[in-house]
Amino acid sequence: GREDDAARKLGELARTFDPSEIYANELEDTQLLCQTLEGCRAAMECMRDHAAEIYRVETGQPFSTVKGSRVSTKLSASMIDARDYLASRARTRREQFAPEGPVVAFSGGQEWHDHELLWDRLDQIAKRIPEMVLATTAQAKGCDAIATAWAASRGIKVVQFKLDRSQGNRAAFVRNDRIVNLKPVEAIVCEGSGIQSNFAQKLRAAGVPLHIFRRAQQRSAAAA
Repeated sequence: GREDDAARKLGELARTFDPSEIYANELEDTQLLCQTLEGCRAAMECMRDHAAEIYRVETGQPFSTVKGSRVSTKLSASMIDARDYLASRARTRREQFAPEGPVVAFSGGQEWHDHELLWDRLDQIAKRIPEMVLATTAQAKGCDAIATAWAASRGIKVVQFKLDRSQGNRAAFVRNDRIVNLKPVEAIVCEGSGIQSNFAQKLRAAGVPLHIFRRAQQRSAAAA
């Protein structure tokens, strides 16, 4: 926030040129402040990214913030909250917040144990679409958690569409609409609840190539 404020001030100074020495000093000081804050932010992101990678290696799960987005210039993978993603597309913000690339949609139930089944199909898609952005329904366990862990291990950007509680009972279906409106080039839906069924129906209606996985396709829990 401080960096954005300083950059805004620098832009205003640049637009209102004044030949005085006071103006020149203020312009130099503001430019130096911008550079300093940018360096501070980069250093903090570097420390956070190092800790996040240790967390992923130790737990097998990618680190994500409780609120907001985790983006970085140092990592190829980012975890981006859907609200940041949609807002950034409208405002054309930084590329980390508006990742360019074809969207692959993903959703599944919370009861799932065969991660290799999903990782294999995601690897196949990533091989065909290396610049893909994975859009998930952001559930903390089950299929979505498996897909997010895969993305972290492969350096794929993830957009997490969390429920908008202000929508009440319609929240999950509104979320489905928002992902479909991104015009994904491909989608994976794993058997779950009526929410996943609704998602699959909307993707089919939009003509999105769809991969369906059912619980019965999994290997036994012991084998997995």
